Amino acid sequence: MENKSWKSFKIEEIFVVVDGFYNKKPPMTGGNLPFLGATEKINGITGYTDAETVYIWNKTGNNSDQTFKNKIFGPNWIAITNNGSVGHAYFVPFKYTSSHDITSLYLPNREISTELGLFLVKILEIAGKQYSYARKWRPIRRT
Repeated sequence: MENKSWKSFKIEEIFVVVDGFYNKKPPMTGGNLPFLGATEKINGITGYTDAETVYIWNKTGNNSDQTFKNKIFGPNWIAITNNGSVGHAYFVPFKYTSSHDITSLYLPNREISTELGLFLVKILEIAGKQYSYARKWRPIRRT
């Protein structure tokens, strides 16, 4: 690390930033697709659903949204809470879905390895200490 040059950067200069989808949590069916919410516990996982349920569930809890676009994320992405437990970051090595309280990041030209993911999460959490419920991690503030 001593031969590296460090500098400040804006999140969107490095990562592709994707906001979570759900205002109303989809049914937790006990499937194998983790649902991430605004918590600092269990790497943000608040329940398990399945892809079929995600496919039909929309933001208001109706069975009408027939798309996966912006609903299933990963694998090997970083999830950051922007509400509730503001500023917590998690490396997520598997596919997941999340609430609108989670913002997800991925690298556009490279997969995030576990080692790199854990390193980046620590840096993002340190940067996230400046955020709180009254000063949330939002697009206009993420630098």
